[in-house]
Amino acid sequence: MRSNNHGMFAAMPTPMRVWAACENDEECPVTVRDGARWLASQDIKTSYEIAEIADEASRNLTVKNVAIRTSDVWFKYEKKSQNVMKGLSFTARHGEIVAVLGGNGTGKTTMLSIVAGILKPYRGKVESSERVFVLPQNPQALFVEKTVREDLLEVLSDQKIPEAEKVSRFENIIKLCLLEDLLDYHPYDISGGEQQRAALAKVLLLEPKILLLDEPTKGLDAEFKQTFAGILKGLTEAGVAIILVGHDVEFYAEYADRCALLFDGNIVTENSPRAFFSGNSFYTTSANRMARDVFPEAVTAKDIVYALGGGKTSQKPEKQAEIKQVGIPEKQPEAKQDEIPEKQSKIKNSKDEIKARKLPKRTVAAMLMIFLAIPFTIYAGTYLFDDRRYYFISLLIILQTMLPFALAFERRKPQARELVTVSVLCGIAVVGRAAFFMVPQFKPVAALVIISGVALGGEAGFLVGAMTSFVSNFFFGQGPWTPYQMFAFGLIGFLAGVLFKKGFLSRKPLSLAVFGAFAVMIIYGGIVNSSFVLMAQAAVTLEMLATAYILGLPFDAIHAAATVVFLLIIAKPMLEKLDRVKNKFGLIE
Repeated sequence: MRSNNHGMFAAMPTPMRVWAACENDEECPVTVRDGARWLASQDIKTSYEIAEIADEASRNLTVKNVAIRTSDVWFKYEKKSQNVMKGLSFTARHGEIVAVLGGNGTGKTTMLSIVAGILKPYRGKVESSERVFVLPQNPQALFVEKTVREDLLEVLSDQKIPEAEKVSRFENIIKLCLLEDLLDYHPYDISGGEQQRAALAKVLLLEPKILLLDEPTKGLDAEFKQTFAGILKGLTEAGVAIILVGHDVEFYAEYADRCALLFDGNIVTENSPRAFFSGNSFYTTSANRMARDVFPEAVTAKDIVYALGGGKTSQKPEKQAEIKQVGIPEKQPEAKQDEIPEKQSKIKNSKDEIKARKLPKRTVAAMLMIFLAIPFTIYAGTYLFDDRRYYFISLLIILQTMLPFALAFERRKPQARELVTVSVLCGIAVVGRAAFFMVPQFKPVAALVIISGVALGGEAGFLVGAMTSFVSNFFFGQGPWTPYQMFAFGLIGFLAGVLFKKGFLSRKPLSLAVFGAFAVMIIYGGIVNSSFVLMAQAAVTLEMLATAYILGLPFDAIHAAATVVFLLIIAKPMLEKLDRVKNKFGLIE
């Protein structure tokens, strides 16, 4: 016999898995019809039926006391609308897994909401022995924090248990649900299956006694489904009552203790998985459809393999022993408070640590462009071209700014998604400048440029500043001053990125606001105010530059105040969102 327990094998169609588990030289069947033809030529073991049904009957007699009972429940969402539940009567016991199936719109989710107490029936009674916990169909409904780690720790924050037990429970659950590499991601930025695992972990941290799961296997790969089945079996061995609703007939046939069909607002039939699926023409498994003519009691691929002489199958998934102690954790020896790992008791945020770091080669190249090539280009535009080719000069500045992005430093290829992110930030800054056109100098551009530099690096900050000035001046007026504005805004963004990278600037809004105020007053005011003297006078003196700077101070003060206000308001949320983008797409590291 050939066996394979890997996720890829479990994800294969049932006919292929059965064929692969048997020694034969025939062509591998792919569809259910091909599998049925192949199976008809095989030797079926006739003693299988009696042994398996007897085992299943005895297993169902071991369940414990009633956990959930609904009696003649009627429910409708509005007074004049049709009934969704029509005399629903249903029972679930501690220590068993009950799967409720039904077509779309039959009321499965409504039934769970009634059982959980979210919805109140207008007739009938709902009884539960313990508090009911629900894993909703949309796992995002459970996420309230900015990282998976914070979301899981938030559940434990209100638990009145020793800190050591919180850490132990947290570590067990993240290993169980395979979340070690996802803890620092935003819950919305991970895949659907990963969100399902994170939501499951959040519910398991509360150690439920009654657990309702709405479409729990949606988005899960075949390998984790086996782990998930082990979690459920471990919970039931600890006495937890579990109700599943959904359409995953293959999973329910293999791991549920009892299956029920919801139709027209009521449970119309319920039985053990074998009796339920083998006697059902509509809701049944591919294994049953494949083996119906030769072995009608088979409902899983394991059933068919055993019938072909492959050994008795087990309804218990692998890893059950491991799940048992994690699903409802046994008492752990208390650890000393100072032995608790800091990363489990505090939110990891290395970006807020202020420490000196070496500048990447790309930033060094950008520095050469900014402090040598671009000033020379502006000088050439002012004195060689007599300020008449400012469009050409502006484009040269943009090309020089983008050059570090086009070069591959340190074996790193440039990513188009970086430029897309920078373009979006430029667009926001342009719109922001246009939105406040009625208030002179009260603009969010400098604030957005500083945020860009801190989040994406100094060279990105310069590019956002330069591009914003160039593009927005199509609305506010292009002229010889455009290259100076491009350089001024770009330099602010570049310095913000470099100072943050070196550890001299914090991500805190107040720190950024202080930097923004000085940068606008000194850098932007100094360059732009001086530019009018440079453009108008052939012989420039220090007195001229000082006079121009002093005359522009009132406008610079308004600009600085606007920068402070915008940074205090938008710095934190925008940096958090940009961090999500960087983590999700691996940008600019």
